[in-house]
Amino acid sequence: MRRVDGTRQDREDAAASLFGFLTATLIFAVSFAAVVQVSVKSDGDASNTTYHDRAAEASSLADLLLTEAGRGWYGASEVCSGDAPNDDAFEPDAVTRFGLGEERCSLTSSARERVANLSFDKLRNLRRASYDSDADNGAIDYQEARESLKLVEAGLDFHLRSWPILPDVVAMLRDGYKDPNLRPLYIGDFEKLQGGQPTNPSVQHVAGAAYSSDAATLYVNITNNGTLTTGFSVSFTVNTQKPITVEKHTGPVAAGAYYNATWTVNKTSDWAWKQSTQKFDYTIKDPSQTVGSGTVTMSGMTHAQQRTIYTGEATKLSWLLSGATASTSVAYNAYDGKGGSVDVNGWTITIRNSADTVVATAGSLNKKGGTASFTLTGADTYKSELLTPAGWVAQRDVVNVLAADFDPFTPASGAGEWDAEAPVPVEAAYVDAVVDHFELGVPDAEYADEDVSAVAGGDVFPDDNKFLADELPVALLDDDGVPRFDEYNVLFMGTNVDHRTLTSAGIKYTIRDWVLAGGTLIVFGSENQAVQWLEPIFHVALDAAGSGVSTPDQSHPILHTPNELDYASYDNHETAWHFNHEDEKDYFSHVVVAGEDDVLAASNPGAFGDGRVILSSWQPYDLTVGEAGDDCDPDALEATCPGLQLLNNFVTLGYSDLYIDYGPTISPSTPQGVQSRIAFVYHPEMHQSVELYVMVYAFG
Repeated sequence: MRRVDGTRQDREDAAASLFGFLTATLIFAVSFAAVVQVSVKSDGDASNTTYHDRAAEASSLADLLLTEAGRGWYGASEVCSGDAPNDDAFEPDAVTRFGLGEERCSLTSSARERVANLSFDKLRNLRRASYDSDADNGAIDYQEARESLKLVEAGLDFHLRSWPILPDVVAMLRDGYKDPNLRPLYIGDFEKLQGGQPTNPSVQHVAGAAYSSDAATLYVNITNNGTLTTGFSVSFTVNTQKPITVEKHTGPVAAGAYYNATWTVNKTSDWAWKQSTQKFDYTIKDPSQTVGSGTVTMSGMTHAQQRTIYTGEATKLSWLLSGATASTSVAYNAYDGKGGSVDVNGWTITIRNSADTVVATAGSLNKKGGTASFTLTGADTYKSELLTPAGWVAQRDVVNVLAADFDPFTPASGAGEWDAEAPVPVEAAYVDAVVDHFELGVPDAEYADEDVSAVAGGDVFPDDNKFLADELPVALLDDDGVPRFDEYNVLFMGTNVDHRTLTSAGIKYTIRDWVLAGGTLIVFGSENQAVQWLEPIFHVALDAAGSGVSTPDQSHPILHTPNELDYASYDNHETAWHFNHEDEKDYFSHVVVAGEDDVLAASNPGAFGDGRVILSSWQPYDLTVGEAGDDCDPDALEATCPGLQLLNNFVTLGYSDLYIDYGPTISPSTPQGVQSRIAFVYHPEMHQSVELYVMVYAFG
């Protein structure tokens, strides 16, 4: 889909030219180090003696961690195999003294202890480490490193932070450099137009609740008022103490046709809320925008005394059919009428087609519940049945499989041309200005317009659910579904992308697997803030920002490298990222915050496998200089453009193996010392020694 890169020698020469240029940056790096060391003195009531003690401890730790190879990295095996480290014996869980120096196998054993370069394998291993000790995770966890350095007895903690020394945009624009190693994909804000106006599909709908002796059925009757056949989704939410939401897909609904979407709720005594009047909400989408919604009052239900067994909702396949087959899974939970669990051993789940013929069966069910998976062939309406050993049906659910040629993403009111919204040409131009392997264009002529043209192998993708569901797996996964990074190693979700449309499993699960395997995901702010597509990775919302913007992590490299950002002047558009699960909040460094939420958050190494996630409510295309924003003209970019500087800092975190944050969070009120060093590491993928800026903190 993209052009083929040059020869291996071309890539090595490109990497060498980039990092060879960086020698000139050492003067800046050393001067910045001096500034940082002065700035970390605590404002608390700790004495100057404590501060100087911490500074001395930080200096000693920096010497130890960065110049010694440590012990035990290769377990009880020989460290070297000839002139190279014994990779087959690499065993970080066996480390007895923490050190990051490269093993100098070409030297005599007496000369190997103190070295000048860092080990890439050891540095990379820190990204996979956890805070607490785990003897079997294949990583040197922080507490293991701390114990090996005898810091527990001393009551001392440390934090290691590193990043590559890269040219800033001043140097890049002046000297014509573009990063040769990063490969970004930019997903931008595209709008489908009808007669120059956004499409506005609509439905006519009636909602309510019907009751039987042991259940209540919530329903929404949908009539397609558009001009084309399309598919709708209906989300039911019952407002219990912990709200329950179920999404139904209609299948193809012709223009003027009617569809009845229902959800049946069984009466069980453990759900006491059902004995009083309740409400349920519903939302209808087509499928990228809400076209109907409402609330229905549901009267109280009395408990049916007979024993009832029921399954969870079957997975709907309306939009998941690929070719002639589709896979589904049926979840089942076994409860009696009083909420207790029962033994379902010997029970089976069968799938019947519309002719009532059994087409698939699963037996030997787990006692407490679980999932049974099937592969269905051909479009049909299927029934899943949970059967007791005696053969009676305990529960039946319906599974709809659509014809493979139906496109449920066709707007109900007609087609139209695509228009790249304002952020796309600007932000894509920023990426193009700083990265060599980036084609500024869309790969499909259907999405081209006067702002973003069609380019073979283009690296700008539209935020169209169907396009992304088809193309992201091709771009980010190999033929076996395994994440790959030869095509892309950085993924931008650009400003004002319509997050509400990213509903396909082919989008959200592809991104999840790719991030966990080592990709860098960067998500900017948007007015379309429903970001549920991130939930396979973590649970977060883009909400109205709280008051009081502050910077708890002022030394985070994303603010300073390669460009010194004037981030205090940036507009967050009164939005911020709110973490719905408190434990997931700990996965991130909270660099800039508004109240309790994040304006800028960067995931901690190891929090998401080998990958990294950056969340920001800033919008690079809207960060301009002067009233006209002349410095940010995409056709004549100036190095002073803050949006360009911001995006350049963000994209360089794609060097994830070289950005390290290792150790506990450093409280601003804790007396601390910090030492800065320039270090070198040979990067095997770049075939080049890379200069690193390393900071070692000591506190406690």
